[in-house]
Amino acid sequence: VVDEGVLTQAQQGENLVFVLNFGLNDYFKGEPLGTLEDSTTDTYLGAMQAVMGSIKEKYPAAVLLVLTPNHVVEFEYGTRKTGEDGNVLQDYRDGITALAEKMGVLCMDVNKEIGLNKENHDKYLADGTHPNFYGNFCYGVAIAELLESVLK
Repeated sequence: VVDEGVLTQAQQGENLVFVLNFGLNDYFKGEPLGTLEDSTTDTYLGAMQAVMGSIKEKYPAAVLLVLTPNHVVEFEYGTRKTGEDGNVLQDYRDGITALAEKMGVLCMDVNKEIGLNKENHDKYLADGTHPNFYGNFCYGVAIAELLESVLK
């Protein structure tokens, strides 16, 4: 049973955190990356801008954290060009980082924060894409530490 006071605070965005983790499937499918000026949801950056803008509008007191897409083994470690624009995974990482900065949203570079890379991906990933138990634990610790430092 949820306390009514806590529910009211959450509805107002107080003590509420949204963590967004998008980009891998967009890259794999070759979805257009777009630009920071996109207002259409037909591109990755346009859709992300719409989602983040909607959350910020509905819950202005909430904390919004965006995670960069993590390292993958597939698609030649994310270096294979996809879609009509020929983007690589790093393009999606760079794009969401720049968009988060533009919108004043927290952004965490997952690979940097948990130490995930080409040499040690077996330690963190279950199948070359998705985090295993240890990877998820490391995600959680990194997110908690970032939020703790921001919310002090």
